[in-house]
Amino acid sequence: MTTSGMLPTMDTSQQIRPEARRAIERACRLIETSEPAPSLATLAREAGLSPAHFQRLFVAAVGVSPKAYGTTLRRKRLLDALDGAPRVADAIFEAGYTASSIAYRDSTA
Repeated sequence: MTTSGMLPTMDTSQQIRPEARRAIERACRLIETSEPAPSLATLAREAGLSPAHFQRLFVAAVGVSPKAYGTTLRRKRLLDALDGAPRVADAIFEAGYTASSIAYRDSTA
């Protein structure tokens, strides 16, 4: 896995068919722009694959599961939000967390 900051990126060394790679890229964009993060079933359905097959392809291409990708993205948004937020609670909710306990759990994982 390669990283850009904290986010995993596509591993181009894996032998993944171009159409599957495009489906994974679309899934990454969907995870990045959706709040809350879409379920594995939703991502797989969008890609036209079974959840198990989609999960295997995603991990092979990105290096982490779709859930871990979403958690890492949200954690990065929290760190970015902490820089400008007047209160920690504001940053937590701005990053997409619905409760401070979830932000705490993700930050210690």
